[in-house]
Amino acid sequence: MTTDIETRAAYTAGLRQLADALDAHPGLPLPTGGSVAPLTIHFLHGDDPRAAMAAAARVLPVTWAKDAWEGASGGAYFELAGALAGLAIRLSAYRDAVCTRIVTGTREVTETVADPAALAAVPRVEVTRTEDIVEWECSSLLAPERSA
Repeated sequence: MTTDIETRAAYTAGLRQLADALDAHPGLPLPTGGSVAPLTIHFLHGDDPRAAMAAAARVLPVTWAKDAWEGASGGAYFELAGALAGLAIRLSAYRDAVCTRIVTGTREVTETVADPAALAAVPRVEVTRTEDIVEWECSSLLAPERSA
């Protein structure tokens, strides 16, 4: 079993090796994390995600942009986004762990919804369909290709 210190040292050593490989091999594509999408550090758990996120934001030499958003699955997030040179980076936490909810007023909302009584009266039917059963065979990428 490795310690947190050993895990962290191995991770940062891996980042240095990746940087060396990217510098030495210009044809090697950039990883998605940090180029196409930001490299994300999550503060989703722990005793004080707000304090942990703030501490991380302070030590990284980044001009941060704030964003808050709600995911399709109902989760709400607060994020800080910026860049370390050409490396896009994002710090992310649950919004309710780092922000304060303030009610500033109320409004009435009218919606058109299906009548629950009418929906209950609609009969349900059993439908049978055919679906494929599949397996994936992924041979070694480094093995020589087999001739057909």
